[in-house]
Amino acid sequence: MEYALEQLSGIITGYTDWAQICEWLVRIILSFICGVCIGWERRNRRQLIGIRTLLLICMSSTLLGILSEYAAFSSDTISGDPTRISAAVITGIGFVGGGAIMHRGFNVKGVTTAALIWSTAAIGLSLGDGLYIPALFIFVLILVALPAFQKFESRHFQTGKLKILRLVYSDGQIDFEKTKNCIQQAGNMINDMSFSTDESQGTNEIDFYIYASNQINPFVLSEQLKKTGNLVKFSLSDS
Repeated sequence: MEYALEQLSGIITGYTDWAQICEWLVRIILSFICGVCIGWERRNRRQLIGIRTLLLICMSSTLLGILSEYAAFSSDTISGDPTRISAAVITGIGFVGGGAIMHRGFNVKGVTTAALIWSTAAIGLSLGDGLYIPALFIFVLILVALPAFQKFESRHFQTGKLKILRLVYSDGQIDFEKTKNCIQQAGNMINDMSFSTDESQGTNEIDFYIYASNQINPFVLSEQLKKTGNLVKFSLSDS
């Protein structure tokens, strides 16, 4: 109790270590800049989590980093483990990141945003502990790597959502090879397929699980697939 009163008295009479105060303010300002820039990158890509969320995560992580350092080394008689608060932040931020991940069928969205939330908290904690160079280096790498590798992946790897292409043919000969070629020539990649027959309706149903191209035109594709057999139904939906 006496120690707490002494600390309160010190705050009231004035904290005179202005060098320490200025250093804390620099850390908070840097975390503000990092949070805004990373949030701007996410918002610019039309993600649900943007500037305000990542700004709060980065600045609060910085404040907790400062608090952990202050709590551990502010007294000559009382010492603590400065990693406890940091470990709790990393654990807690995992729940926030988990909320950014959305799962719909076979499609998972928001994994990059969840990882970026975790990275933003790590940058904030590093700034709070005074590790300016590694924190700012990772910050710059994130801003450069995210757009650069997005262009690289879209150019060299198949992109797009996993969709279900359902084709229903009336009884008759179906040219499977020609059907698969039509789908692939439209820029899609076939992941799996299933086949079923409805004898009561006299139809054959084929479900293709495809990674659909971003430029897919369902009207053009349906016209091309009509040449592969007596196509009576065409549907393209998210898996």
